[in-house]
Amino acid sequence: MGILDFLFKKSNRNSSIAKERLQFVLTFDRLSINPALQEKIREEIIQVIDKYMEIDKEAASVFVESNDSNISHLIVNIPLKRKR
Repeated sequence: MGILDFLFKKSNRNSSIAKERLQFVLTFDRLSINPALQEKIREEIIQVIDKYMEIDKEAASVFVESNDSNISHLIVNIPLKRKR
């Protein structure tokens, strides 16, 4: 990959969102957390942040990432618009 390819590469937002959601589901499956609880966790996190900040709920993502040490991290990415 050349430097120009790297700088001007096209990103596919939909596939990256799908990948994040799949990782979220797989990790929660390993942790034995059912999909209904997963969605409830996501909704409540977004709801709490929305209480204090104006956010872009549609662009918000919540997922779990595991590292080589078998430690899982809950990753929350919520675009903030402004303070309420």
